[in-house]
Amino acid sequence: MDDATRSVVGRLLSRWLRHRPDEANLALSPEGWALVADVRAALAQRGYILADTDIEQIVCTDPKDRFELEEGRRIRARYGHTVSVEAGMYPGMPPATLYCGVDTRRLPRVLQVGLKPSKRAYLHLAVSRRAAIQAATRRGRVPGVVAVAAHEAWAGGVRFYPRGKSVWLSDPVPPQFLTVLAEGHSAREGTPSIPPGVPRRRRPHGGFLKRHDRRE
Repeated sequence: MDDATRSVVGRLLSRWLRHRPDEANLALSPEGWALVADVRAALAQRGYILADTDIEQIVCTDPKDRFELEEGRRIRARYGHTVSVEAGMYPGMPPATLYCGVDTRRLPRVLQVGLKPSKRAYLHLAVSRRAAIQAATRRGRVPGVVAVAAHEAWAGGVRFYPRGKSVWLSDPVPPQFLTVLAEGHSAREGTPSIPPGVPRRRRPHGGFLKRHDRRE
């Protein structure tokens, strides 16, 4: 299977198993499982003739770890559902810091009311800034990055749920556990925190000044 086919099929699986099982005539179990045979039949109707081993390859090599298989017979999405499922999630101690990509226009509001899921049942948090930016950019946002003090939030009663290699789900996170980091596509590991509304002045070589270097 070539990379282009793998990418297209991955997007179809994500859409069907998370949001629109009806488009593929899939009957999801209460836990979100679909029969692999039914998924293959739906793909075949769209011109993608795949074997069970092809489905297994897509699941095992997915860079975002979006899917899981049960004994090769059933498949489901690990996270990201807008359809109602009982995923059987169990809370776990998260990394010290998690990240969320947020439209820069929403940052002031987020600092007032905290992070809350929109159409999904849970917040989706990334283990790195880069992953948070990529996720927000895919959804058409101008991404800022919010860091979540996850250990402090856990101690404050917020529950976190591991879902794959690089994604954690969580309950809503109050604003006292949030910090806005550098905004936009230039945000990188190690970029200093900059509160919303603070103007940024570029160095001659194009980098940003640190906060303590700014002129009042």
